[in-house]
Amino acid sequence: MVRMRAPVVIAVQGNVAGGSVSLMAAGDLVVIGKSARISSAFAKIGFTPDSGSTTDGDKTHRGRPCPALFLLAETNGRRRHAGSGVGRLCRERRRGRCGGREDRARTASGPTEAYGGIKRLFLQTLNRSIESQLEDEAQTLAAISRTADAQEGVKAFREKRKPKFAGR
Repeated sequence: MVRMRAPVVIAVQGNVAGGSVSLMAAGDLVVIGKSARISSAFAKIGFTPDSGSTTDGDKTHRGRPCPALFLLAETNGRRRHAGSGVGRLCRERRRGRCGGREDRARTASGPTEAYGGIKRLFLQTLNRSIESQLEDEAQTLAAISRTADAQEGVKAFREKRKPKFAGR
C-alpha cells in the first residue's frame, strides 16, 4: 500500500489493534469512525511491533518517530486521534499535568526486552528502506517472542488476566 501510486483510503470502525494499526497508518487518508478503539497492543503481551508499524513516516512528532503508542499500549478512542491525523498518535498530555508518574509506574512493570526492541526499531527507522525495516521488525519479533515475558504475555491474554512481566 505504501508504494502504490493511487491514494489509499482507510476507514476504521470498532477495535483496531496490533498489525491493524500499521495497516491503518499506511493509508493516505484515514477515516476514524465513532466506534473506533485503537491500540498497538504489542507491549501488552510482551511483543514488539510488526507489519510496518515502525516504518510509517506519518507517525512522527517533531520530525522523529514516536514510539509512545507502542510502549504504553494504550487503547484510544476516536477523539484522541481526530483532527490530529494518524501521524500524531503520540501520547497527549493534559494541560498542567505531565502524566509521567503513571507512565513510569506502567513501564516499570512492563516487558523490558520488548521495550528495548521497540525503542531500537523506532530509532533506526528514519535511516532505512521500508524493506529493511520490515525485515528487522520480523526478526526482532521472532527473537522477542521467545522471551519469558512474551510467553507470559500470551498466557495472560489467553487467561484474560494482567501479565506479570519479569524483565526476561
